[in-house]
Amino acid sequence: IARGRGDVNQAAKWYAYAAQFDPRNETYQRRYEELLMGSQVVTTRSGHTMVSNPQSTSALVTAIILALSLSVCSMFPRGPEAEAIQAILGFLAGTFLGGALAIGWWIDRLSATLRSHGLFMLLALANVGASLGLYLLFSVATKGFNRSLSGWFGVVVPAWILFALLALAGGQATSLVVLTVIPSAIALGGLSGWAIGDALR
Repeated sequence: IARGRGDVNQAAKWYAYAAQFDPRNETYQRRYEELLMGSQVVTTRSGHTMVSNPQSTSALVTAIILALSLSVCSMFPRGPEAEAIQAILGFLAGTFLGGALAIGWWIDRLSATLRSHGLFMLLALANVGASLGLYLLFSVATKGFNRSLSGWFGVVVPAWILFALLALAGGQATSLVVLTVIPSAIALGGLSGWAIGDALR
């Protein structure tokens, strides 16, 4: 919970406690090491303090511009292949956005978020709207939102809405495609970009 909220010091403390009480459990040690790799350790008068890497807006701004451009392009495909092209454009937009979030340190490592909220992410590949609704209900019930998953939904859902509106405006997309194929393509691209961003940072 602390890790999801961005409190890396508290998360590290609990992971360290867990590893000390159960040294044979490699999961606690691995998660503690992942937290160290994703943070900076700063020496202060009171000891060592971990701080999150500074968030960079340049990659995210670039990705948003590219996603906007791709969404505008989704208006123009014609013919039977139009829907497939729109799905590919959505996938590319999702890849740019997910990668930018990861590279800019707006979200945590994909592996950490998959362990805690993987069900919502997998469900989003089939139905983004249902996944978002269940995630919101779960977060309200548990009184805790995951920072990384919230950020990911924060770019996937607006991209879906924009692509849907422009694809419908172009007249070459059906309501079924707008509700199923395009959001799934954007979500898949978002996860792919997240994985690529993790590899690059």
